[in-house]
Amino acid sequence: MTSLTEARRKLPGEFVAILESLFSPLTIDRIVSAMIAGRPVSLRVNALKADAATVRARLSAAGLKFENTAWYRDAFVLPDATERDVEKTDLYTDGRVYLQGLSSMVPVLVLAPGRGEKILDLTAAPGSKTTQIAAMTGNAAEIVACEMDRLRFERLKYNVGLQAAGSVTLLNLPAEKLIQRHPEYAGYFDRVLLDAPCSGEGRFLVSNRGSYKYWSLQEVRKYSNLQKKLLKSAADSLRPGGILVYSTCTLNTAENEEAVDHAVRNLGMAALDILLKIHGSLPGFCEGFDPSVRKAMRILPGKLMEGFFVCKLQKP
Repeated sequence: MTSLTEARRKLPGEFVAILESLFSPLTIDRIVSAMIAGRPVSLRVNALKADAATVRARLSAAGLKFENTAWYRDAFVLPDATERDVEKTDLYTDGRVYLQGLSSMVPVLVLAPGRGEKILDLTAAPGSKTTQIAAMTGNAAEIVACEMDRLRFERLKYNVGLQAAGSVTLLNLPAEKLIQRHPEYAGYFDRVLLDAPCSGEGRFLVSNRGSYKYWSLQEVRKYSNLQKKLLKSAADSLRPGGILVYSTCTLNTAENEEAVDHAVRNLGMAALDILLKIHGSLPGFCEGFDPSVRKAMRILPGKLMEGFFVCKLQKP
């Protein structure tokens, strides 16, 4: 087992310095320990094709042990399984379940999409959250999913089809140019999910150098600039009073609190309380930012959850 000291040496030094500027030594040890150990496989029931009881029975028949998730009845943790074990089951090949990290499920729960609503998933590939929205609304919402990269778009299209998410319209274009290409979507949507491209710090694994090999402060700043452009596109696409959920799988404030602060100060958005309670989560920091940033949720990497940041905003 890699020690904490060895793990810190392997991770990028400037990343460790960011952790030291944000968290207590005990919290940093918890974060780094999670990056050493990794997390068990988790999945989400696709309510368009199955229900939780059926999935429990099929997992048991396949000899796969599972645990329930207290805050989401359609999420299960498989402590002894690999993703490949799940992929061998008909539950997976038929699209009745979707392999997805627990933290990745949180933004859509915070979004709380409803039947009959117009909903935009602004940077949607590979489709985990798009299909979650479709499942939660029973294919009874108008969903538009946008993805720029052609290969990732094809993966999005495949997953939407496999999951029977027939309420989804797919757009292969840069999200920041959505209104330019589709002016009919200006002020159109009731809810927008922006699970933004980011530096991925919450998913670092010490044993997988590829998870942090390309991380740099320059990359963090590049993503931060892009995220502000995407937030503008998201705000422009919302109707007055509409809800925007912004999320990343990273830990630094440049991509998280700074982005929310930008949306509040420059786009007129108002941060709202998040009612969902996740064990071990922290509020967003407010030092140097608008105090409402504290309404955001930061999920620290742990035994079950990867690192994530989620904020709920409303357009005036």
